[in-house]
Amino acid sequence: MKANEVLLGQYIRPIDARGRVLLPEPFKNAMSPQCVVTLGEGVFLRLFSLDRWEEYLERIHESGNLSDEEMDEVSRVVAMSYITNPDRQGRLAIPMELREYARLTGDILFSGNLYWIEIWNQQLWESHIALKKS
Repeated sequence: MKANEVLLGQYIRPIDARGRVLLPEPFKNAMSPQCVVTLGEGVFLRLFSLDRWEEYLERIHESGNLSDEEMDEVSRVVAMSYITNPDRQGRLAIPMELREYARLTGDILFSGNLYWIEIWNQQLWESHIALKKS
């Protein structure tokens, strides 16, 4: 794994009423021309480059025998996944149902997580981190 191939850092950006948010500069190249936005394993979203999304699905496929509970989770995540294209200004449009799921309003936080980006409501992120510290 090379340092220039991983997604690092945290950035706060406002999301507009139409669900558009400017991708942080360090993440723009990795998410162009297409990316996938989907549910996270909590009240946040995950953003994958198309290549990383394909690798993620391949790992699930190769894992073989999933329990019924695991299959339900995979089905839920895949059903709530959207391929999107950042616009010429580098803005990402997040579908309404995903914005509602992750409670994305006002300022949101992009957090690099090596192979994908987590997208959080900034206040929920701060609460999440405070719980982890206590």
